[in-house]
Amino acid sequence: MFSIYDLFTGEIKRVSETANPSHGEGFVEGEYSSATHYVKKGVVLELPAKLANEPVFDYLLERWVEVANLDTRRLLMQRGKLLSDSDWTQMPDVNLANKAEWAAYRQALRDMTLQPGYPVNVVWPVKPEPIRSQVFDVGSM
Repeated sequence: MFSIYDLFTGEIKRVSETANPSHGEGFVEGEYSSATHYVKKGVVLELPAKLANEPVFDYLLERWVEVANLDTRRLLMQRGKLLSDSDWTQMPDVNLANKAEWAAYRQALRDMTLQPGYPVNVVWPVKPEPIRSQVFDVGSM
């Protein structure tokens, strides 16, 4: 048996007979439950003891938190994943015709905490499509 987990958070999603994770998921050998375990850097860890007033486990902080903080944490986790997924667009060797659009998108993600409705009512920026620059090999001309 294999436990399939979210690569970003470490939350165990399901148990499967095959090691066949979807995009953004990893797997560890063994049958683990999200009620008792999570995964960090490929290592299965036990959840710490739960306190009565902190019913939700925050995988980034690796501790239990109050429900009042949950909306903020979920939003920040999603934002972090979107920033991480778009890091490649800002690398110096990436030739994108719309690199500035990607930079603006990433800044809008960072600025979400400044929106008046944050964290309950926010407007997510629209992710641009990658438009590759045409690069010509001068040696072949």
